[in-house]
Formats: sequence, structure tokens, C-alpha cells
Amino acid sequence: MTGIAPPPAPPRPSPPSPAGDRGLRLLLIIGIPVLVTLLVVAGVTAAFLPIAFPTRVHERLDVRAGSSTRVAVSDASFEFAPSTDDRVHVVVTGRAAVPPSITARTTQGRTDIEGGCSARVWWSPCSLHLAVTMPPASDLSVSGTNGGVVTRDIHGAIDVEITNGMIDLRSASGTLRLHSTNGLVRISDATASSVRAETTNGTIDLGLTAVPASVDAHSTNGTVTVRVPGSGTYAVSAHTTNGAVDTSSVRTDPASPNRISVETTNGTVRVLPSSQ
Repeated sequence: MTGIAPPPAPPRPSPPSPAGDRGLRLLLIIGIPVLVTLLVVAGVTAAFLPIAFPTRVHERLDVRAGSSTRVAVSDASFEFAPSTDDRVHVVVTGRAAVPPSITARTTQGRTDIEGGCSARVWWSPCSLHLAVTMPPASDLSVSGTNGGVVTRDIHGAIDVEITNGMIDLRSASGTLRLHSTNGLVRISDATASSVRAETTNGTIDLGLTAVPASVDAHSTNGTVTVRVPGSGTYAVSAHTTNGAVDTSSVRTDPASPNRISVETTNGTVRVLPSSQ
């Protein structure tokens, strides 16, 4: 009886080619670092593209005015002028890597304008300017950083606290409380009865066209000048550590109810008639 031949054995797989194995390893060695580098570059580009090309900002806000207005916005300069109605109008302009968030609302008789560039990327630019028109008799309080404050014909009490910026008030008549860390403090054509002005590094120049009851002007590094009507008599205190003192052009009387105090560490202090 003839036996049945067993089926042929399957062919044995050929061993991998040494050349193909080396090519695969070379592809992995080169490809993975290149892929990682591309991902890193894409991430860095996405993060820093807004920094290189900040977007333009232009917003408008409009609210019913309260009896006072409080503004607290960082990285911004400010300009205040009278409105022709009973509302507060705000125009926000500038450039920012991330769109700013500015709000305006009036509650319990006070208008609050707040915000800034809320989401900051490291070293991201943010430079804003707020142009505000408001009822001229309203009180005004401003706090901010890296920008100046200018007011024109605002006749309520004004309180300003600024870091790295100048303060310039024109034709103010209410009580004035002004403080800057690094910047000029100046008022012109003012009829305020009470003025307090302070800066750390900067000049103070106060021009009043009505006899004030109280003026305090203090700087650390900078000249301090107060100009008052020559018709008045004043109790004057003027001091400097390194500089000259000039109060000889105004009439002084220690018993006068109109008090003026001027002081600086490095710079000249002067109390002069408004005509000078």
C-alpha cells in the first residue's frame, strides 16, 4: 500500500535585511527630534505671535452718570472732559496682545469704570487710552499704572493715584488730592481751595488763580513751584535739602489762614505770584 506524502513545510521567513533595519533606526533617530522641534516651534509661535503683532483696541461704553466717577484701569492713560448730557461716555483705544476687558456701570450713585488687559502673556504689550466725558460737577477718583492723567474743566473733587505717569489738571475747582510715584504733577488755572500734590521723582508745578486755603506740595527728587494770586497773604513753610528756596515775591504772615507748605529733598522750592 502506497503511503500519503506529508504536506510540504511552509517556507521559513527570511531574516530582516540588515540594510532595512539600519534605515528604520536612522529614520527614527532623525525623524523624532525633527518632529519634536516642529511641535516646539509651533507652540512658541502660537504663544508669541500676539506679542509680535498686538491687535488694535477700539471700544465704546456709555452709562448713566452717578454723582461721582471712580476709574481703576491698569496700563492706561486717561483724559477727562465735560460731557454735554447726564451720562458718562468712554472711548477705549490702544493696542494689546490680548483684548482688554473694560466695564462701566453705575450703582448707588457712583459710576465705576474698571478693568484692563485681564489675561496677560509674559512680556505681552498692553497700552490703553481712555477718553472719558462726564458731568463736570461730578467727583472723580482715578487709580492706574503706566500712564498719565489729564483733566479739563472738571469741577468736582479730584483724587488721583498713579504709578509711572504724570498728572495734568486744567481749570479744576474742587478739592484736589494728587499722587504720582514717577511723574510730573501740574495744575493750571485752578480755583481749588484745597490742594495736596505729591510725587517721588518728578516736578510739581501748581498754578492757582484764586487764593487757596491750603496747599501741600511735596517731592523727593524735583523742583516744587506753587503760584498763587499776589493779592493774598500766606503762611508759608518751604524746605529743601539740596537746592534753593524762593518765597520773597509773595506776602507772608505766619498768622494767615491761607497755608502753603512746599518741600523737596533734591531741587528748588518756590512760592510765586500767579503772574510769574
